[in-house]
Parts: sequence; C-alpha cells; structure tokens
Amino acid sequence: MAARSQSPRILVAVLAFVAAAGPAWAGLTFSTDNRPLVFGVMEIGEERELVQGGAYHNQLTCSSTNGRAWYLKVSLLTPMTSGSDALPFDALEWQVVRTSGVGTVPSLHQWRPFSPQPETVYLGTADEAAGQPVQIELKYRLKIPEIQVSGPYQATIRFTLTEVL
Repeated sequence: MAARSQSPRILVAVLAFVAAAGPAWAGLTFSTDNRPLVFGVMEIGEERELVQGGAYHNQLTCSSTNGRAWYLKVSLLTPMTSGSDALPFDALEWQVVRTSGVGTVPSLHQWRPFSPQPETVYLGTADEAAGQPVQIELKYRLKIPEIQVSGPYQATIRFTLTEVL
C-alpha cells in the first residue's frame, strides 16, 4: 500500500490594528475586546470561521458626544503575507452579526471580502451621537486558495471611526 502524501499546511495569524480617525478634539471613542485573529494551522483549500463568544469573534464599541452622525469602516492594510508570498485580499472575509444600535449596517449577516479600500461597517445616527455606546459584533472567515505556498501568514486590519461633517 502506497504511503499517502500529506497536504501542505499554512499557519495564519491576523493582527488587529485599531485606528480612530477624526479631529483630536472630537468626542469619538472606539474600543475592542482585543481578541487576536489566529486561524491556526490550516490545510490548502480549507475554509475556517473564527467565532468566539457564541456567534461572534470581536466586539467593537463606538460612541460620539458631538451630536453628529458617525461611521465605522474596516480595511486590510496589506494582503496577508509570509515573506514574499501573499494570500489574495479576498481570502479573508468579515461579517457583522449583531449591533446594539439603531444605525445602518450595509451588510448585516453577509460575508464581505477585505479590501485595501475602507468599507463601511456601520453608519451611526445623529441620535446615537449623544454618547451612548454602540456595540458591533464581527466574525471572520479565511479561505486558503488551492494553490498557495505554506508559511506563517499575517496582516493588519484597520478600523476607522469618523464623524460625518
């Protein structure tokens, strides 16, 4: 009986970077539960979701005290890389699973591929700009392409909180 060859494995770690954009005097606050995105060892062609805390992986909390509507955007600063090898941007996806606010979620319960261009996660209302926090829960999914070089991949995710001027 012939020996079965092992599939190459990929170790993936995505580091979350938090950035709040806006004037220094702005009454915007942003926080996260700081759970790292670690997909662990994956097989070529495998797909895996990160879900902790029940139905989500990260909880973000946003608020504003300036009386203006605000929005939260997300982007992947660079593709996930391991040395000179990279996974395509769209290999990593995000999804909003719940919010505590009454604002708009353009893609609630829909997988969205990461992009280097910021994409709207949540649009707060002027009523939400009186300081009450809005919690936004996200989960993530990674799909390893069928043709991919093994290695420890990493990337940085940026969340940007901005007021509507």
